[in-house]
Amino acid sequence: MIEKKGIYLMIDLVMITPGTGGEGDKKHPPLGLLYIGSALQKVGFEVKIHHILPQEIENRVIEIAKQSPLFVGFSVLTGLTTFYAAKMSARIKTENRNIPIVWGGHHPTFMAEQCLGEDFVDVVCMGEGEDTSVELARALDSGKSLCDILSVGFKDNGQIVINKMRPRIENIDRLELDWSLLNLEDYAIEGGGFRIIGFCSSRGCPFNCGFCSSVRFCERTWRPHSIEYVVSYLTHLKDRYGFNAVFFADDNFMVRKQRGYEIIERLKERGVNVNTLDIRVDMLEAKMLDRLSEYGTTGIFFGWESGSDRLLELMDKGITVAEILVKAKLLSRYPRISVWGSGIIGLPTETREEMQQTIATAMELFEILPNATTGLFQYMPLPGTALLPLAVEGGFKVPARTEDWRVVDPQWDGYNISWLSWLTEKEAAHIKIIQHISRRYLHKTRTRNRVVRKLNNLFVSLLRLRIQRQNFKFLIDLYLYRILRSSWQGLRRLKKRRVSQ
Repeated sequence: MIEKKGIYLMIDLVMITPGTGGEGDKKHPPLGLLYIGSALQKVGFEVKIHHILPQEIENRVIEIAKQSPLFVGFSVLTGLTTFYAAKMSARIKTENRNIPIVWGGHHPTFMAEQCLGEDFVDVVCMGEGEDTSVELARALDSGKSLCDILSVGFKDNGQIVINKMRPRIENIDRLELDWSLLNLEDYAIEGGGFRIIGFCSSRGCPFNCGFCSSVRFCERTWRPHSIEYVVSYLTHLKDRYGFNAVFFADDNFMVRKQRGYEIIERLKERGVNVNTLDIRVDMLEAKMLDRLSEYGTTGIFFGWESGSDRLLELMDKGITVAEILVKAKLLSRYPRISVWGSGIIGLPTETREEMQQTIATAMELFEILPNATTGLFQYMPLPGTALLPLAVEGGFKVPARTEDWRVVDPQWDGYNISWLSWLTEKEAAHIKIIQHISRRYLHKTRTRNRVVRKLNNLFVSLLRLRIQRQNFKFLIDLYLYRILRSSWQGLRRLKKRRVSQ
């Protein structure tokens, strides 16, 4: 447990989850805010983390405004979170104009001047926030100038000032975590006899994918926590809170394979199972999958991104479609490992033929893999990424106001692929349906109930056929599938409650 040093001024930290997937969207713990909150707690500040859905904003605004904290810090990604962070920040200012609003995260790192151009943002923290937030809190508490604090931007008599960036934290093991800042019951995922929690064992990724904002945010670096750090914290979570499984939220868990193996093996010795890992598709090999299967790893996520070799090269992915299919066939030999594969449609310069190739590849991967979800997600033109200029060349207009960045988020109803001039309204509507079905409903089931399994797989086959033919008229099968799946999940929850009683 972190020992505090006795200042006790309140700081509120906020992450707003769009909630398009319901309450389940809040099952990923806000690890970024946990790191920052822990750093602030360690030097004596009182911290409260608010991980909320949009419908909770108003109540939290009233609560925060009454407390009059030293500042309110928002973790802001680009998209709907930008929109909701803007709305909540503006509301806090209407309730209490004197509360400083601080934005940190990927979006204000790349769009610092635009964010500071808003009345409701007073300070931005760029890049990693642990050391910056501590220096900022001390300066705000003492009334000192922010001019000497690296990695912040602020307003000085109406003029925007952007300070130099601070060096990256090389030894991230020095960052302690105070889990008491979160109600961990909110983040417990129950299933298969496991109680699962999210954790991040490293920062960044050494690769250069053109659609990813982490490339520039982390400057293509990969900094791991030590094996001892990871095992110690996850053992603590098991002993103290009963979490006997983990999904790793690393951008790429297997950058250093031997380290990855040792973490998984040592966790297994302590009764902690590894539930899911992110691994680059070209890193997958039989020796790795043999070991992961032996250790009891139950899931792998990989981004295959496109069914077009030209687009894979454009985004600097470093793989080909043929390689992706070879790796999928390799994964098919491990049916006990669930697979999540992610593709992107609507990339800048993508042709109609290339889009169809990507959709066809998704369906082929789904056919190859016995226990897979191969979702397709519409491209997001994110600040700080290599593909953004190509989207602009194609007709995308960079938003002039911070809250308008929701236009890049496919979860928003007003999202529009404006950078592909050939795309018709009908095709755009079809793409939205394909994204929705592929990510939410194309799931093979491993339930032991034979009737449920057969019904599930029948509906999945019908939906897959719709995607292949792009026939989305009269979606009665989708509506029936939703009802049946919801009923089955409800019965399972009821059974669990009866067993627990």
